[in-house]
Amino acid sequence: SFIYQNIMYMLAGEVIHKISGKPWDEFIAERLFKPLGMTNTYATYRQSLGYDNRITPHFMYEDSVIKPIPTIISKTVDAAGGVWSCADDITKWMRFMLDGAKLNGERLLQPQTYEALFTPQTLVPPSEFYPTQKFTKPHWMSYGLGWFQHDYKGRMVQFHTGSLDGAVAIIGLIPDANFGVYVFGNMDHTELRHALMYKAMDMWVFNSDTTDWSRDLYGLYTGIAAQGDSAQRSFEAQRIPGTKPSAALNAYTGIYSNQTYGAASVIQLNDSLLLQFPNHFNLFLSHWHYDTFLAKYEREWYGKDYVRFNLNASGKVSGFSFAGIEYEKKE
Repeated sequence: SFIYQNIMYMLAGEVIHKISGKPWDEFIAERLFKPLGMTNTYATYRQSLGYDNRITPHFMYEDSVIKPIPTIISKTVDAAGGVWSCADDITKWMRFMLDGAKLNGERLLQPQTYEALFTPQTLVPPSEFYPTQKFTKPHWMSYGLGWFQHDYKGRMVQFHTGSLDGAVAIIGLIPDANFGVYVFGNMDHTELRHALMYKAMDMWVFNSDTTDWSRDLYGLYTGIAAQGDSAQRSFEAQRIPGTKPSAALNAYTGIYSNQTYGAASVIQLNDSLLLQFPNHFNLFLSHWHYDTFLAKYEREWYGKDYVRFNLNASGKVSGFSFAGIEYEKKE
């Protein structure tokens, strides 16, 4: 069944490199950006550094205070969402997509390739779709080749979001109406993007301006956030006071591994621990109860989580569990 992930987009970038002999970023710059005249579009963050007019990413912290955050870039993002662009250039790309992947009457993609992009590939269950379905009331929801799809007021909508730390985007196309809209935002998961997309569709495609999308989606997403806060408080209320770790802190230190995600290490920092995931992020651990530790991200806008250490039959630390992933301690 459907579940969203970015790994296969990253793999697609490697496939392009393998077949064309050119790295993914060079290939799309040559085959798409240059022909379309997208002169202010860059395939990677590194390439965009010479462009001064750029956003500052922001994040809303737990205290509802909005603060700027550093631009966090990982090379693994590139083929899955590494492109940096602007409204003018994205408009050129959006028109290209609405015009059957043609440029000045000539196709850059074969007709069957273009059609495949928007052909539903799998059904998406409500649990994996966007909460906006409460108001759009689709009869079906599917996923094409890089497009979420649903019906809205009798038209087929193709859309997709993009989210990096402190920055978001959304594109919405109704090809039958030759309509497209693209929204950038410089705050993490600000769902105003959905409100603006559907508002634009209502006004330009359906000649309707009766839905207050800003109000409705603000209420929807703040309600979802409130449910999350309530669940967090309920979990924290289950903390058992007065407990201690099963072993001395230095017994939890060492190298841990997971077959899929690789190595992690735990080191002692005075009366606390530091969990390091190389090339990813670090977590500061403080005792919560028993062998569970409260984990605060070094990138504080990530919030907090929990790490549970495991003991073997001899009472020695044998591994830990984090975000549903199990790590084993190396001897």
